[in-house]
Amino acid sequence: MKPEDVVLEALNRLVELSPTGFAIGFHMGFLTPRYMFESYPEEFRRIYGREGLIVQDPIVHWAMQNSGVTRWSAIPTWKVSIVRDRARDFGINFGQAHSIHDGDLVSIGSCSRGDREYTRPEMDEVGDLVHQMHAATHKKVTFGTDISLKLREMSVVVTEAV
Repeated sequence: MKPEDVVLEALNRLVELSPTGFAIGFHMGFLTPRYMFESYPEEFRRIYGREGLIVQDPIVHWAMQNSGVTRWSAIPTWKVSIVRDRARDFGINFGQAHSIHDGDLVSIGSCSRGDREYTRPEMDEVGDLVHQMHAATHKKVTFGTDISLKLREMSVVVTEAV
């Protein structure tokens, strides 16, 4: 399977598993990902960017310091975070974070839902998808017009580093 097909298939499943959205950055160096895939509501993304919440985000801090998976609720600083408060305004109440440390680069996935904590099997499935996408994007992937249109239809925003 071509890398772009692996990514598209994984993102399609992540949309289902993350009803209130996700943000996944691959191969980050100094918080700049080679690829960033997001499906959080546009207004939430705008607030997150405008208020510079990435530097205050406990999920990002955890992921930069740890490798593996955790529920947001297991990160002590999440409970008192302005990021949590802003997220709750959009029904983003529960989530999980995945972090892959690969040499000097880090890939981070954060997926959410509004109704309940993720189950362990759901966390494992999301982890598998994040790992598949991490491997598929290790080298430069070209997303053609057809795939870009499919991503737009899924409400997934893609940012690529140049």
